[in-house]
This record gives sequence, structure tokens and C-alpha cells, in this order.
Amino acid sequence: MPGEIIDTPNPPADASLIPQEVTKLNVELDYKNTLSDKERNAIQKFRRANLYLATAMIFLSDNILLERPLEKKDVRPRLLG
Repeated sequence: MPGEIIDTPNPPADASLIPQEVTKLNVELDYKNTLSDKERNAIQKFRRANLYLATAMIFLSDNILLERPLEKKDVRPRLLG
């Protein structure tokens, strides 16, 4: 909470202020077998490629797609921002 002073590590959580009636609105969804293995693997490969490109754009000043062997001059000397 704003302005709260925490004087012990890992203090217990405060009581919830949400009315008990709200818990009755819970919706159970069945997520089992929503994607095939092929679809899940394709998404994982896309995410890995996406994370690589994002990281390369942050840390590399040139040769992001590794069109030639990586050299020390390709790495940015320091990060700003």
C-alpha cells in the first residue's frame, strides 16, 4: 500500500477488501489440448527468435543477423538509457 512501512522481511498479506460475492463469479476454463504440439513448437520457436533479435538489437551495434563471425567491434561499448 502507498506509504506503508515494511519493517520485517516477508510480512503476511493484508486481508482482502474484495467482497466475498465476487469469488462466486469465477469462471472455470478448460485449457487442456487447446494447441497441438506442432502449433506450440512453432510459437516457442517464434518467441526464441523474437527474444534473440530484441537482445541483439540492444547489445550489438552491427552484424545483428550474424551474417559474418561475431567480433568485439560488433558489441556496443556501453548501453545508454
